Amino acid sequence: MPHGWVRTGTYFLMAARSGWPGSGATLSPILTPREKASVPPIADRVYGTVSAARQKEMSGLEFVQGFANRTLPLNTIARTLGYDVIEAENGRVVIVAEPDDTLLNLAGTVHGGFSATLLDSCMGLAI
Repeated sequence: MPHGWVRTGTYFLMAARSGWPGSGATLSPILTPREKASVPPIADRVYGTVSAARQKEMSGLEFVQGFANRTLPLNTIARTLGYDVIEAENGRVVIVAEPDDTLLNLAGTVHGGFSATLLDSCMGLAI
């Protein structure tokens, strides 16, 4: 398995501190252990949609921050895949997930579609 990949455990979107992995750069989790401990359980999350009228009442950043601070319901695909938006600021969104055995491919590792969906959701919200 390539360096830095995991079979199980919590997924954090990772950021290279200086350069690309393999070029001597080190990968560091976006969350520190202290930050991770402060994340509310996903079971406490409300899911649904936000009306277009309500979305127009806030800026894009306020909209995304509503997911992170739990004043707005998170989309239902997040419930299906078990991910959560836990931080949102200008140009940065942090999504966490803990994959289980329902998200494995034939090789027994986490399916690439799961990772791609996390990236799609995170990047789409950060723009």
